[in-house]
Amino acid sequence: MSTRILILGAAQFEEIELVTPLDLWRRAGYEVCLASISNQLPIVGQQGLEIKADCLLENCSSDDFDIIFIPGGAGHKFINDSVFAMKLIEEFIHKNKLIVAICAAPTILAPWLINKKATCYPSRKSDIPVWVDESVVIDLPFITSQGAGTAHLLALEVIKQIDGEKTAESIQNMTIYNR
Repeated sequence: MSTRILILGAAQFEEIELVTPLDLWRRAGYEVCLASISNQLPIVGQQGLEIKADCLLENCSSDDFDIIFIPGGAGHKFINDSVFAMKLIEEFIHKNKLIVAICAAPTILAPWLINKKATCYPSRKSDIPVWVDESVVIDLPFITSQGAGTAHLLALEVIKQIDGEKTAESIQNMTIYNR
């Protein structure tokens, strides 16, 4: 069975941070579901890109996915304000499933990051209990990353965690990504 990744989609998402991992994970053969946290499928990002979600978050269950991914951008505030989204994140944490977040999104995980190393957009570092100045920080079950410029690297690190270095290198070479 393929790895199933749930992406939380909210208005004002950062386009690169959502689309790059989604694309690379699908190239790796994962089942990736973009779920809108609102009551409509179209979601508009910070730069005006409109993307159609695969489903509404209210129809999703933590039992159906292995990983949850929280993109950054101003949309992280809407995720933080969504009772259902936060309940779902908490379920992933309690089930010790992988939680991936980028840019400002790791800040909404702060209550669960006590004694965990994490990173986020540098201007938000005071919101993270143990902030590390690295592009991607892995302290399972959390994988966090700093921002749009690290989205490719984040996606590759998740692939490495799931399927190993060889698969990550294959996707890296396919996309001609140079670290």
